[in-house]
Amino acid sequence: MPLTGLGIVFLFSYATAQYGVFHLADYPVFLGVAAYLIAQSLGLKPFGVRPLDIVRWAAAITLMWASVEKWAYPQWTDPLLAAKPQMTMASTPSNTLRAKPRNGSSSAKGTKSACASIFFS
Repeated sequence: MPLTGLGIVFLFSYATAQYGVFHLADYPVFLGVAAYLIAQSLGLKPFGVRPLDIVRWAAAITLMWASVEKWAYPQWTDPLLAAKPQMTMASTPSNTLRAKPRNGSSSAKGTKSACASIFFS
């Protein structure tokens, strides 16, 4: 298992050298799996953390980065919404990626969310 983990680290490093850190920022879960394989097989607890917790943190960071990309680059979602309009759940594409104001603000009064209009109408 340690060789498998080292192989994953090598491939991740090679991909980073080829494509850059930004393009590999979506995939830290692979480094977490590599760390798990190495630590678990050698009986290590890096910094007193269980190997499984390393994978959990890596998965969480992977999912958080995907969310950050949606906020920072919403135009990247436009081709996907054009190809699969059902992803908007009966809302408009422009409304899908827009943050809704909290209750009490003037633009939120009298409106239903897309989910509410689908499931409760």
